[in-house]
Amino acid sequence: MGASQPPKVVCVLVVLLLVGHGRSLLFEPDCAVDTTVCSCAGLTIRCEGRGLTSVPRFVNTGLRYSLLDLSNNNITSLTDSIFANIT
Repeated sequence: MGASQPPKVVCVLVVLLLVGHGRSLLFEPDCAVDTTVCSCAGLTIRCEGRGLTSVPRFVNTGLRYSLLDLSNNNITSLTDSIFANIT
């Protein structure tokens, strides 16, 4: 006898779970930015020296950050709402 296949419902639930937690794969729970681009420690977001040409996308975590370091990058312009999701 061959190995039994998991029910389709289980497969669908696993996919939904992974998709639903996609944000947590890229964002630390208390980090407002993709951690493959910047790093977070406490209330500090560090994106310095990453060769960025634009400000990374932020998500609203409800936290009030004390430092956002974008120094030593290649960012040449900012839009009016670029920091709308970060406080």
